[in-house]
Amino acid sequence: MKKMCVFLSILVVANFIYCKKTSNEPIVGKWEVVEATGIAADSNKGVIYEFDSDSNAKVGSGILTSKGKYAVQGNILTITYPNNVEFKAEIKFEDNNKRMILKNLKTSGSYTQVFTLTKKE
Repeated sequence: MKKMCVFLSILVVANFIYCKKTSNEPIVGKWEVVEATGIAADSNKGVIYEFDSDSNAKVGSGILTSKGKYAVQGNILTITYPNNVEFKAEIKFEDNNKRMILKNLKTSGSYTQVFTLTKKE
């Protein structure tokens, strides 16, 4: 009976580890904007984007940090901030998911900004 309890405990732990969220995994972590073009390009360099496995996003640095929820559908990243303000960007990963390119989408589908980010963790 004792061996059965140990086996079941191991099985429960293994199941918990296996079932963790993986749908947005390449994006999870802390990213820094290292290159930026378009509107306000210089003020975006050095900005930190942080994504966790529970779909929480944190963007900014210091007291100028905004929090919201994110979702990735196909190659489109959407960050929804309070009051339903949305940031939408085409997303692409490079260099074994250590580099991320964000192309900010206007409603017309053209790009207003392009950010290159590198993974910090």
